[in-house]
Amino acid sequence: MHKKEPIRLETNSKVAVIGGGPAGSFFALYLLRFAEERCITPEITIYQERDFDKLGPKGCKGLRNAIRQYETTRQPEVIKAAITIFDAITGGRYSHIVIPADESGLFIREADGTNKTHSILSRGTREQLYMSMRLGLIEEYEKRSEPMPIVMDDILVNFDDNRGPATIRALQSFASDRQVLIMTCHNSTLQQYKDLGANEVVISLV
Repeated sequence: MHKKEPIRLETNSKVAVIGGGPAGSFFALYLLRFAEERCITPEITIYQERDFDKLGPKGCKGLRNAIRQYETTRQPEVIKAAITIFDAITGGRYSHIVIPADESGLFIREADGTNKTHSILSRGTREQLYMSMRLGLIEEYEKRSEPMPIVMDDILVNFDDNRGPATIRALQSFASDRQVLIMTCHNSTLQQYKDLGANEVVISLV
């Protein structure tokens, strides 16, 4: 009698869940958590479409809240750091940066719970989002390495009169643990940094 080999869950393992009701959906959610804790990224497919906002056989209202809780609380540390910065820059307009449980893209969640894809944000807001994620990545990287100087070039060009100063304040906080160098050719921008205690360094090109 042959001994069966144990089934191993690995990155890129394909998992089929038959049935998208409460049992199948919660199993898929549990499997995602199990995989995340072990740094594994399997491919999970549920073979039965569901609309989680509907009642009855075609849906499972209430599961949406469970999935949202997972998406909100089980995000990578980079995203958690980024949302703190993004929230400060946008004045609380966006409450979360969300990578969905099925990893299908990136969403920004407004304070009222509405999700937006990053592609429909204004250019300025997208730049604020990307900057926040870069700073979040730096914070996470520096947990295991020495802080490095950060160099940025005229990042406020597409920011409005409210978010420009808010971004400078966020950078002031970020610079408390590392050196941040900002290059600009605009006197008005320079003055905003100086008003918050930044030191001016003039570079002359001969």
